[in-house]
This record gives sequence, structure tokens and C-alpha cells, in this order.
Amino acid sequence: MSSIKSYRKRVIKALERYLDVLDEQDYLPEDYHLDNCARLILDIPPRPTDSKPYVGWLTNTTERNISGKGFSHVDFANLARYEASKKLIWKSEGEARKYTRPFEQLGFKGRFPWCAAFLHWCLNQHQVKVPILCKEFPPYSYALCEAWQQMAIVKGWYRDNDGVFSPRIGDIVLFDWQQRNIHHPDMRWEDHIGVYLEPVDTAHFLCAEGNSNNQSGIFKRRYLTVKGFVRIPEGTIQL
Repeated sequence: MSSIKSYRKRVIKALERYLDVLDEQDYLPEDYHLDNCARLILDIPPRPTDSKPYVGWLTNTTERNISGKGFSHVDFANLARYEASKKLIWKSEGEARKYTRPFEQLGFKGRFPWCAAFLHWCLNQHQVKVPILCKEFPPYSYALCEAWQQMAIVKGWYRDNDGVFSPRIGDIVLFDWQQRNIHHPDMRWEDHIGVYLEPVDTAHFLCAEGNSNNQSGIFKRRYLTVKGFVRIPEGTIQL
């Protein structure tokens, strides 16, 4: 429990710094939804390499319906589409709180950028058991977009948006709102995350997302703003 308490204290301090940063801003780029979950843990130093494992996987309290089939791109995309189409707005007593509730044990008691929490909930409701903390990117949790990228890189599931890779239904999409060239180096943490549904034209696609201006939905997005994709293998049962 001491590790969890320590994690909570660090996150609370980071949130306070995050709010201070927001107070100083008078301009944000167009279409910037503050969905960069990295800001939740702004400036938290990494765990020393010679220290003991930080805390391990916490028990996931999200309800799941694991049928034994494992991950299916089509079924997962359909589930994400259904959830996103509800257009839920996060409120402390609203339905959208189900997405963020698993992370409350880490100290997130109110609303925070919940795009990755939406994805976390959808996967657990589908066929994949996803923990709270990302073991490939300690001490961070799956409420952070960057954690999904780092997990996928370690597992060999990450694909850069290089103009050659062709996304498919059910792939996870990582966004960088400030990206102006898909060949630009990945120099910063991702801003947003969602589920790829279908192409619209050569420049746009539909994506199921949580927390776009504090609301879930299905949005038309530009490939230009995509940093990369995560392709979970068919049949996967846990991350």
C-alpha cells in the first residue's frame, strides 16, 4: 500500500503543476482538446533503474465479458463504435464516469483527460484484460496515451504512420495534434487516442473516441494528425 500512496502523492503534485501551466496559457492550437494524458503526470521523474518494482499490476475492477475468443478487430471496433455513439459527457454522477472509475484508486477522483480511459474500458469489456498500470512503462498507468505506445513498441505491435502502413478496423490510433508532416520524428508524447473504424477518403477516417471536448463520439479525423497505430493480434486475451 505504501507504493500506491506514494504514487497518489506524485500524481496529485503533478496535477497541481498541470493546473498552474493551464493558468498561464492564453492560446492553444486549433483542435487541441487537452487529451494529452501525459499532462496528468507532468514532470514526474522516472523510477530509478536500481529500485524495486514500483507497484505491479493492480486488480482491474472494470466489469468484463470475456468469452474466451480473445481479441477480434471487428468485434472490438463495433463495441467502441457503440459506446462512442452514446456521446457521453463526463460528469461525477454520469455514465461516462465508468471509464475513469478504475483509475480512482490511483488518486484520480475527478475528471481528467479520459480518452485513454475510454479505450481501457472498451478493451476490458471486449475480450482483453488490461491492467491499470503499464508494466512496460512504469510507473505510468493506461490513463496515459504514451503508455499505450510504449507497451505496443515493446510487444512489437506499434506501427508508425509512415504513409505505407494501412490501418484496419479495430486498430488503436495515436494522435499528435501539432504534427504537420507524418515523417517528422516522434519528439513528444501523444495528445489523444481512439479506435480506427473506417476510411472516409484518402485524407480522412472515422475514429471512435472518448473525451473530445469532454464527450465521447465518432469523429472524422485527418491521417496527417496520426503519429502511429497499435495493432493488437487476433486472439489476445490480456496485455
